Amino acid sequence: MIKKLLASILIIIILFVGMNMIFTNSSVLADSHRFDYNGQLNEGKYPGLKAKLDNIRRERPNWKIKIMETGLDWNEVIRREGDGVGSSPRSLIQGKYGEWIVGNQTYDNGSWRAASDMAISYIMDPRNWLDVNNSSILQFMQLSYFDVTDENVKTALKDTFFDNMENARIINKVSKEYNINVFFVVARIIQEQGYKGSSTWKMDSDGKSYYNPFNINASGNGVSEIIKNALQRAKDKGWDTFEKGLRGGIEKIGTDYINEKQDTLYLQKFDVESKGSLYMHQYMQNVDAPRTEASILKSKMSKINGVLDNDVVLVIPVYNNMPSNPSPEPNGNIDIGPINIQLKNNHNNWNVRESPSISSKSIAKVANSSTIVLSTMRTSDGWHRVVLVDGTFGYVKFDYDVWEQVNDVKNSNEVMVINGDDVALRAGPNTTEPVIMRLSKNSILTRVDNTGRYNIGGYIWDRVELPNGKKGFVARNFLADINKSDNIYRVKVKDYLIMRASPSTSAQDIRHLGDGVLVTVTEKVNEKVNGYTWYKITTAEGAEGYVASDYLVNVNGKTDDGQNNNPEPQPSVQPAPQPSVQPTPQPEKKTDNGNSSLIDNKNDEKKIIRVSPDAKADDLKKKYSNVKDISNNDLGTGTTVKIDNKEYKIIKVGDVNGDGETDEIDAILILRKSIDIIQFNNIQNEAADVDKDGNSDEIDAIRILRYTIGLNEIKY
Repeated sequence: MIKKLLASILIIIILFVGMNMIFTNSSVLADSHRFDYNGQLNEGKYPGLKAKLDNIRRERPNWKIKIMETGLDWNEVIRREGDGVGSSPRSLIQGKYGEWIVGNQTYDNGSWRAASDMAISYIMDPRNWLDVNNSSILQFMQLSYFDVTDENVKTALKDTFFDNMENARIINKVSKEYNINVFFVVARIIQEQGYKGSSTWKMDSDGKSYYNPFNINASGNGVSEIIKNALQRAKDKGWDTFEKGLRGGIEKIGTDYINEKQDTLYLQKFDVESKGSLYMHQYMQNVDAPRTEASILKSKMSKINGVLDNDVVLVIPVYNNMPSNPSPEPNGNIDIGPINIQLKNNHNNWNVRESPSISSKSIAKVANSSTIVLSTMRTSDGWHRVVLVDGTFGYVKFDYDVWEQVNDVKNSNEVMVINGDDVALRAGPNTTEPVIMRLSKNSILTRVDNTGRYNIGGYIWDRVELPNGKKGFVARNFLADINKSDNIYRVKVKDYLIMRASPSTSAQDIRHLGDGVLVTVTEKVNEKVNGYTWYKITTAEGAEGYVASDYLVNVNGKTDDGQNNNPEPQPSVQPAPQPSVQPTPQPEKKTDNGNSSLIDNKNDEKKIIRVSPDAKADDLKKKYSNVKDISNNDLGTGTTVKIDNKEYKIIKVGDVNGDGETDEIDAILILRKSIDIIQFNNIQNEAADVDKDGNSDEIDAIRILRYTIGLNEIKY
């Protein structure tokens, strides 16, 4: 009792001096709004939706529909849900190829790949799943408790490995206590454990059995690490019976998701609910999980007569600037995007055909190996859709004995800016070519072919490459030279600049922009906020937010009064550290002057490296000369580094939230954990244990608070 009282008092004190604003990130990109659908809907704003909703009301008169206006831009949502390609993608997909995926890098157990924007659009578009006869509609069902009997639950357990009356009784009892749909609980267990069960259902250790039916904390690279982490969570929480494991999992889902308005399967995957964070708080990476789980949910609910005729409540999310038609399904047998191919030596006059068939008419010929041919689309049976310089579109059969892929044609390296709205990045140089993605006005990209060789359909088409590596074609009239644009700025910082959701140092952190990144200023806030002038900007990928103007330099040297005052390389461009940049810039270090005393020795058993709060990547490189894949911006708790081809997790002492800083926010998190408001994973517990006594408690929080005001040091 005294422990909780002390922690509560400390939290109140910290909140009183204003830290709560920083902790909660109360400013968000948009404000979601829910209302009952009564047959009225703005069809201009949300096209193609009303007819589907009206059909649901006709076929299921007892069902209720709530519209959830997210206030979010559709294209921005798709970009954010696809973040992390190449490192830790927010959205993964299994068993799909072609247009469903981005690249061939695998994740987790090796069977997962990053989902493409097209896949995310198709799965996230609610208009694709509003057929009452399609089980996927239940991904929008509000997950409140249905009044059912234990016998009903037992029926739902049929054909599962946990099919017995005692389990049915426990599941019904605990679900009712937490006001959570019992069929959702059954479906979630099946989603996590399968119909036959997995190794994390019941795990034996130290002569006892532990249960983790929802696979809480069951993550890692490889099966052994996944089981180890799942077991550790169950042991830490004392889940030594099925009921305890079930209760712990349901409590977490209820507290962390359903009570936070992520109260449908859809919203547990796609965090577009503005209460709390946006995009970050997802239950799983599997982009297809809502549909899969909805199918299980329907199969279980259908076993009970009348359940699906009850007052089912659907929460349908809608977005600004949704496409006119529902997003199409990706083709798993097609790969789109520009690549170059050519004939191998000794192969001449190869036919380009009218359609992908050997019997199709020959419409042109590729002379010999000196001719580079543009391929814009490829099917699994070996046919390539190609474009010749004269504008001829046709098909060639790619035989590896005859054809070979060659490097992209690059004759320029010009940074350009998109000067139109919703501009198509296409797989090839024509308006009939597939759209890879839509580009927002002021998006920044690189033009790699400016020859004008493709003058097709009334446009000159330039080949371009985006910062994330995506390639395609854009009509030249939608491109502007960045050097002729007065609103293009370069980020000038030592570490990174935080882009925020609104013009305030306490607003939500939505992007970290490194030194040298180019952005477009779209608006200048008239009044200073927190003592700083703020600019609204658009990043190269089209994301919008606010930054302090002190850290932006106009690429053409223009100042706000229109004068040319290019500051490079004058010392005046090095602004004094401001709160809008985190971490607070320290005196610049040369990359070869790291301090190895801030880095502990590797722990090969736990695969971790403890570092002091002030440690930077240079210090790690000083200690271990062969460290790979690390930069100054990355050295925070949870960062993965490779040394001698072995992976280690960084534990920055005191940095619980992994932002690279040991500060008051981390102290608050530890205090909240000490009174059981939140839980830590193993990595967070290691970071929170400042005094190395094996516990993370209020004493550690006090040490961090004293550290932030210079009263004591913290070492690894």
